[in-house]
Parts: sequence; C-alpha cells; structure tokens
Amino acid sequence: MAILPEKLKQVLCEQGVDSGIVKKIYEGFEEYSSKTPKRKRVEFIIHAIKEMDNLLDVYTRKRIMESCSCSTIRANDKNTIQFINATRNLPLGDRVQRLKEFPHLWNPVLQEDGTILIRCDSAPDDQNKCNCFQLRGIEIKEPISLTYCMCCGGHFRVSCENLLGIKLEIIKMASPLESMGKEPCTFMLKCLE
Repeated sequence: MAILPEKLKQVLCEQGVDSGIVKKIYEGFEEYSSKTPKRKRVEFIIHAIKEMDNLLDVYTRKRIMESCSCSTIRANDKNTIQFINATRNLPLGDRVQRLKEFPHLWNPVLQEDGTILIRCDSAPDDQNKCNCFQLRGIEIKEPISLTYCMCCGGHFRVSCENLLGIKLEIIKMASPLESMGKEPCTFMLKCLE
C-alpha cells in the first residue's frame, strides 16, 4: 500500500492519533481518495506531510509512514521462503548481496560497520529523482521532508527483515525530495540483533 488518502486516515486512527489532528491533516482534502487524480493526490500528500511534521513527533510519524508502505516482499511469499532456504547458512554479507535478486530492493550493500546501505539510483538521465511510483512524473516545486520517505523506508526495512530474518531499524535517510535533487534516495539500516 502507498500513501493513499483513505489508507493514511486508517493508519492515523490505528496509531491512536487524536481526531482533531486527523481533521487538521485532512482539512480542505476531505473528499480525496485513491480515485482522485494523481496530481491532486500529490497536493494532499504534500499538505498531509507538512501537517504531520508540525503536529506529530518523529517517532509517531515514522510508525505511521512505515505502516503505509507497500512492503512488496512478504514473509510468507513463495519467493521469500525459497530465498531464505537457499541463503540460510550464508554469512550476512553474502545474503545482503543476494538481495539484488529482488528488483524493488535496488542494490543493498553491507557496510564495514554492519549497517546495510540501500541507494536508489535511477537511470543516468534521472539521477537524484524520487523513485516512488506515486510521485513519478510529477514536478516537485518545493522540498518535501523526509517524513514522506519514511514510507519507502518502511518498504525497505520490512522487505529486508523478511528476507534476512533479522530485525532492522532505519537510522539514516537522504532524499532527492528534501534536497531538491542534490542527493540520491538513500537508506541506512542497522541490525538490531
């Protein structure tokens, strides 16, 4: 799932966000849904992110956005189970390198300090553009905070946890949205086990 208006509202409620805050996030966008044209949905998303940045602490925003993620690699998926069985006895570095077999995980690398670095590089002519399908083809005219990127961070974290069988935490992010194209989409995950 992605950051669709009805999904976000559901997650906000599930996370126990005060109804007054939810109302403020949706103010002026009450009728928006997944059927709303993409450009209009993006307007809502940008508004919602700004409101969440102003009204919620970073821990709450992270939980909300990670819950909105489209974690495409599920723990009980046939390909996941096959991958786990085939890599179970390999060292972590080798397992991380094999994650490249899953195209939605880009090119993860195990760093010397034990963190996993995922850098989403686009084609050369698209360097430092957001790879989120929801924003593809939409011109971004102002920086969007890293809160938005916590959704993709959730995708990477949950997918890697499912494939590697270890608990992870996102400890660092960089974004072409926040940097207006100066930095690539980058996530660093720390092993918690």
